[in-house]
Amino acid sequence: MRRTLMSLCALLIAFLTSTRAAFAQNAAGSAEAAGTAGYAHFSGLSDSHFILGGSAFYNFNKTVAVGFEYNYASLGSENLGGVNLSGHKQSFGGAGRFSMGKSRRVVPYFLAGLGGVTEKGTGSAGGFTESSSPSGYYYAIGGGASLFASSQWGVRPEFRYERQQFDASTGTNAYGQNDVQVIISAFYQFGR
Repeated sequence: MRRTLMSLCALLIAFLTSTRAAFAQNAAGSAEAAGTAGYAHFSGLSDSHFILGGSAFYNFNKTVAVGFEYNYASLGSENLGGVNLSGHKQSFGGAGRFSMGKSRRVVPYFLAGLGGVTEKGTGSAGGFTESSSPSGYYYAIGGGASLFASSQWGVRPEFRYERQQFDASTGTNAYGQNDVQVIISAFYQFGR
C-alpha cells in the first residue's frame, strides 16, 4: 500500500507541474461524472482493501454540489482451519460537496454523505456453505481537493471517514464499524 500511495503522490505532482494555467472551477449548472479507486481500512479487519466506484454530481454553483456515489470493496478471502472465507461490501448514497477558495486550478473542499451499505460474507468447508448479507446505513465526512487539468476534467484526491451501522434484521447481531478511505477520482464536467 505504501508503494501505491507514493505512486499516487508522484502522479499528482507530475499532474500539477505539467498542466497549463487556464483553468476553471465548478461552473453553475454543470454536471460531472467520476471514476474512483483507492484503499479502505475497516475496523476489525487487519488489512487495507482496494475499493472501486463512481459518482455523478450536479454543481449548483462554484461552492455547492450534490450527487450520488457508489463504491465496491472486496474484503478478500482466506482459509482458516480448513474453512474458506470471502466477502465484499457495497455502499451507495448521496453526498454534498462544499468547495472553498478562489483558485482556478486547485479547489479544496469538504463533504458529507449518507446512504446504504450491504456486506456479504461466505464461508465454506467440505460440501457445506453458509452466507450472511447484513445491510444498514452509513454516514461520511471528509475532504480533498479538485485539481483541474482543463476547464472540464481533472483529478480529485480525497480522505474520508465513514461510520457504518448494520441492523439485526438478517439474523446477525447489530454492529457498527469504522471505515477510513484514501481515494482518488478522475472526473469530467459537462455543461460548461
